[in-house]
Amino acid sequence: MIPIPKKYFFFDIDGTIAENDRAPSIMTKYALRQLRLQGHRIFVCTGRTLCDVYPAITSIGFHGIISGAGANITLKEKTLFQHSIPPILLRETVSRMLSHNISGVLEGTDQMYIVKGGVPLCWENPLPAICRMEQLETTQDIEKFTLHVASAAELDPIKGFLERYYDLYPNENGTFCECVRKGRDKGSAIARVLEHYHAQPKNAVAFGDSLNDCAMFQNVGIAVAMGNAPRALADIAAMVTGTIREEGVYHALVHLRFIEELPPKKNDEV
Repeated sequence: MIPIPKKYFFFDIDGTIAENDRAPSIMTKYALRQLRLQGHRIFVCTGRTLCDVYPAITSIGFHGIISGAGANITLKEKTLFQHSIPPILLRETVSRMLSHNISGVLEGTDQMYIVKGGVPLCWENPLPAICRMEQLETTQDIEKFTLHVASAAELDPIKGFLERYYDLYPNENGTFCECVRKGRDKGSAIARVLEHYHAQPKNAVAFGDSLNDCAMFQNVGIAVAMGNAPRALADIAAMVTGTIREEGVYHALVHLRFIEELPPKKNDEV
């Protein structure tokens, strides 16, 4: 293999290296560990907040975790950056959600909370509920949130307010929307990590599959979109690989010559 300079790799979790809270596949874990062995640095770059990044991911041995879609950067137990939604803004946001009967999930560094609205939300392990404004006093370090509605039109009464303070990442039919504080996205977080290591964007590589990965793709030298990525993301990617079930991360890294192909007979030995 041709020697290459050290690179900085950033991987989204859901739909990119894992799905449904499961561990990454054998081939994905092989690919990530090969990058480490070759001296590259690997990072999670996820919309999940830190409390929601589970052991099957952290046990891989990433050099750091960008979580909360850019609101938190943790490098080997050191917090490089952390931004919570200001309390006054959070109160106004939740007040409008409750007034218009909009459900949501407040995602904090250490805890998540359900805002109870029209759409019922359930977790295997129940989350603390916010039904009245006074209950908001118990929340801490909320970094981002998601909205859940039966139809996109239900967000219209608060959409103008949200767009002033947050970047909005809706799903295709508008019944789900991820809300990230402006200026605290994945792209700005990658810039902070690269600055910390005195590295250039041209030496960074990113893999993602969602709209919140657009900012990430704009701050790296090589951007790889998964096969299920929306058109807006695929259009700005240098390469579109397969889906997670098609081992897209592994095949892209082999194609780009960052790792050696895994011999089939060793699949069960990784």
